[in-house]
Amino acid sequence: MYLSLNKVPALARFKPLDRVAILNLALKRLSAVEKVGLNLIKLAIIVPPFLALAQLAPWQAVIAIIFVLIGFGIVTRPIQISFAGPHWDKAIDEFNRNRNTEENEGDD
Repeated sequence: MYLSLNKVPALARFKPLDRVAILNLALKRLSAVEKVGLNLIKLAIIVPPFLALAQLAPWQAVIAIIFVLIGFGIVTRPIQISFAGPHWDKAIDEFNRNRNTEENEGDD
């Protein structure tokens, strides 16, 4: 399991913003079952901390929510990367096609 996009060999030659775009394209290619599974995993990660936060005083909850949301992004990114793994090749092809199309339109 890769913890960040710069560790994925298929994406090594791309700029950081391009890697994020390719990840988004790969995630769009997930089947309905994969999307539901990914979203259920995300819910299983985010619900328990928010249930615990409900017990805190309001000022404590605001600070804790910020940390939970930051942690959520850090924890779920590797999961998204692993779900997107089978779709890297097609997402990279689509990204390159889109980039070539934009370059050709800019030449006109």
